[in-house]
Amino acid sequence: MLSIRNVFVNSIGTLFSRILGLFKNIIINFYFGLVDTFWGAFQIINTFRIFVGEGAINNVLIPNYKKVKEEKPEYLKFFVLKSFLFVSLISVILILILVSSSYYISKIALLGFSEDKIIESSWHINIMSSVVILISLQSFIATIQIAKRDNFIGFAYSPVVANIITILTIALFHNTGVFIISWSVVAGAVGMLIFQTILSLRDIGSVKIHLSLREIVRIDEYTKKFVLGFFSVIGLSLITQLNGIVSRFFGSFFEGVVAASTNAYIIIQVPIGIFSVAVSVVGLNALASYFSKKDTEGFLKLSSESIRLINFVIIPITIFSFIFSDEIIRLAYRDIPGIILGSEGKYNEQALKLTQDMFKSYSLSIYFLSISLLLVRISFSRGDTRTPVLSSIVGLIVNILANVFIFLIFRSPLGIPLSFLISSAVLAIYLTVVEYKNIGYKKVVLYEAIKLLIPSLVLSLTIKHILNTFDVDSYILSFTITSVSIIVFVLLFLLTSYAIRIETFTNMIKKVVR
Repeated sequence: MLSIRNVFVNSIGTLFSRILGLFKNIIINFYFGLVDTFWGAFQIINTFRIFVGEGAINNVLIPNYKKVKEEKPEYLKFFVLKSFLFVSLISVILILILVSSSYYISKIALLGFSEDKIIESSWHINIMSSVVILISLQSFIATIQIAKRDNFIGFAYSPVVANIITILTIALFHNTGVFIISWSVVAGAVGMLIFQTILSLRDIGSVKIHLSLREIVRIDEYTKKFVLGFFSVIGLSLITQLNGIVSRFFGSFFEGVVAASTNAYIIIQVPIGIFSVAVSVVGLNALASYFSKKDTEGFLKLSSESIRLINFVIIPITIFSFIFSDEIIRLAYRDIPGIILGSEGKYNEQALKLTQDMFKSYSLSIYFLSISLLLVRISFSRGDTRTPVLSSIVGLIVNILANVFIFLIFRSPLGIPLSFLISSAVLAIYLTVVEYKNIGYKKVVLYEAIKLLIPSLVLSLTIKHILNTFDVDSYILSFTITSVSIIVFVLLFLLTSYAIRIETFTNMIKKVVR
């Protein structure tokens, strides 16, 4: 059964992290405006980080850890140590590639930038390159805690620590220039690793393994599976991140679009990170256990339960985000900084409008990305890396073709979020078709999704119609009206779900009451 407690722990931690991440963007916008050079470099660093960060480690290490624990528990410590050394080595190699080729990477990935902006981006890359190994080590330790102890605290709350340190660094030292943004990211990554290490001191201190160099370099059956799976996921991560790089590539030909699309994209990551990632990570851990024990019925039931849980939360969020897209962006990048900092700073009305236009298309991707996250975990839990890789290749091809078509025909930056939406939908459809046989109670899943869609639309449109009767010029009034609209929507949706007997919701209530 899917642990609601673990989902809750992840969701709360990610909620704080996403709120702080949003505020980090607000601080950057306030002091520096649309910093295309930093956000372009950050996307490149993020690509390299995800190669060996939580994506590869989490998806590959947990299933293999469970397998070794079931089949050869006496070898478990050796497996963990050798995996750790392998991840560290790959991280160092990637850092060397980043530092030695930062200018050429910027030149290729951000072709539309001027020479000065390319050089500035390359310096941002050099500064942030160490983040790759810092995040990798933190993710490895956090994943071991999940697999060994079913403990998600470090995984969920380390990013909170990172964002706090990043915000404080920018706020205290913004007068030193734009490169302080990159240094703040490094400081945050150091904080993450220290925090995760402190949480894991009991396990780290108890590890006493004596391995010869010969034993370390020997590729046994389990290490071989981990390494092959790791490289498969790196390939998957590369393809997935190329979608973002493609967007930055085309965005670099339009002033301010790289930063604006990043600011829009981080908003859709709030519900995805808070809930969809939590469900998929917790689900991966449980699904891998069912699969290793060959419990097919338990596996099918859990996959269905996880999808229904995501549907219950993400379907209404996706509908509301699309209908209230302008209000949400105004709340995040005008009202909140206006109330806290006195104004939007260098994030002017034109930048706000560009971000709103970007977000409208991005918002519809929330559901497709959420479902894809879970379906990919279902594949990984069975040791299947082929399906995620193939699906990402299909999504990447669709994204590139859509971007090229819209760029060449319309010369519009809005092709970036629209292409992303199309590729996200294709990715979700492909994964659904492939994993169809591994999902239980399909008719129930579909029926419940339809029941959730109708009230989400009706409530959103009704509240939007009422909202249009208000004048929202001031920061406080705009913030208040939008916030109240969100709260009212949530309450009415929950009441409606109870009234029309959404089983997922009633089951959650029963668990809470117990």
